[in-house]
Amino acid sequence: MPLQRQGPAEKLRKRRGITDGLDNDTQAPTPSMSQVIHISRRRSLRFICLAVLAGGLLMPPGLGDAATSETTRSQRCSILQDQLNAEIKAHAGSGRSANAATIGAKARKLCAGGKPAQGLRAYVKALQLLGVQPIDPE
Repeated sequence: MPLQRQGPAEKLRKRRGITDGLDNDTQAPTPSMSQVIHISRRRSLRFICLAVLAGGLLMPPGLGDAATSETTRSQRCSILQDQLNAEIKAHAGSGRSANAATIGAKARKLCAGGKPAQGLRAYVKALQLLGVQPIDPE
């Protein structure tokens, strides 16, 4: 294939880096900037996933148990429910125990209904109404 002479416009485009989308050596289309960014993001994401996976595999076994040893909200709901039931029996006959039982019933519904944070607050309120400090599971 004979060499083609470049005119001044082609020389200027080449100097400024403006191409027609074809690589002159291989005649293959050059990737656009968005394609280059997409490829580099995909490679970065692969690297991050690999690093996280390797870190998880190399983590000592004792560190993973720390997260599971914490009390979940649903477990805390049952602990406070048991404490409230015991305190209501201990304070039986008082007006505060009836109010605390009503609040405890609301708390039980909230915990069972998937709103454990609101249920826990209600249990704490009921226990404080009886003058009792809620049990701290830690």
